[in-house]
Amino acid sequence: MLRAIHIDCSSGISGRGLLGAMTGLGMKPEVLAAEIKNVLSFPFSLNIRPIVFKGVMLRRAEVFVEAGAEYVQADSFIKHFISSEKTPLNIALQNFLTGLLKARAKVSGLPRRQVLLPRSALAKIMVIAAGFLAAKLQLGVSHISATPIPLGLDRQGGQTETDLLILELAKGAAVKQNSRQHPVITPLGVALLTDQVDAYGTLPEMTLAETAFGVAGCSKKGINRIQVFYGAIPAHKTHESCEKSIMVLETAIDDMNPEYFPFLIERLLKAGAADCFLTPIYMKKGRPAHLLTVLCPGPVLDTALNLIFTETTTLGVRFREENRRILPRYIIEVPTGFGPVKVKVSYLTAGGRPVNIAPEFEDCKRLALKHNIPIHEIYDTARQAAITRLSRETK
Repeated sequence: MLRAIHIDCSSGISGRGLLGAMTGLGMKPEVLAAEIKNVLSFPFSLNIRPIVFKGVMLRRAEVFVEAGAEYVQADSFIKHFISSEKTPLNIALQNFLTGLLKARAKVSGLPRRQVLLPRSALAKIMVIAAGFLAAKLQLGVSHISATPIPLGLDRQGGQTETDLLILELAKGAAVKQNSRQHPVITPLGVALLTDQVDAYGTLPEMTLAETAFGVAGCSKKGINRIQVFYGAIPAHKTHESCEKSIMVLETAIDDMNPEYFPFLIERLLKAGAADCFLTPIYMKKGRPAHLLTVLCPGPVLDTALNLIFTETTTLGVRFREENRRILPRYIIEVPTGFGPVKVKVSYLTAGGRPVNIAPEFEDCKRLALKHNIPIHEIYDTARQAAITRLSRETK
């Protein structure tokens, strides 16, 4: 079973409302604030405002920062005030903010490093995004689904810059025409959904643990609310395979000590690269060399390039965007007679049979060394334990 949340955003979506709803699932604001302070170095205060509307308790996050309204270079501000530690929360927040700035840059027609935002508004965005991501990690959520994002596309006065930004941020997400006369949709809310949601549709079959409401915003008809469902879903009922883009970086290196490559690859993976590998090649004049290939999400591109340039002798790196099809996969932990082992399971179609069951190598290595037995014995035992568990869950 996977811990999951489903977000009903049919009435609207906002970052403040999402964070408010997450606190209604059991997250204490002071705990979230402590997590946020581990990654952001500027002072702030986070309050969760309760609002009772038509007999239902709604929540909305209120953020206060000691910053003015003057415009700052957003990219530099983020790099200055965000922690450089490569924790899961830090990496997720940096990737999210990079994607958000890229969307703003595209809409405004400027390079990302020239995007300007009000200091106080940018600081609040960082706090809310960090809070939502921290809540997801603290709740142990492995899967997020949501209803299609409702878009208001029938404005008589034409589309504003905010409308265009929302459309840019919504690329890759499921959207629908908003049937409400006064939709409440914010760029931050859409950005969080697009960045974090794994599947769109109706509420999946779930063992419900908790539900909470957030305030998307206020319209002439009252308060538009967000509802979040939190519970457990069978791992094989998450989502179908999907296609996502990935950046492919390549560079040929023939004049560097090959002992440096493992160190570089370790740093690239910690920085968020999906995979790195080396291919032996021959260059001009018969010189033996290595072709370094790195696969990474778009938001990690600049970090990966900087690492390659600082840790190798190369003078240039080729990079391109490619599509790839990804199978739904998840990690389970199974007990064995030697100790617990994590196992990765993937499916071709939701509800079908698993197509790959692979124990994690590092767990198997650790137990093999501890018990002084061949690693394949650990591997085979863990795989059989996973097959037995999955057979019980599908009955």
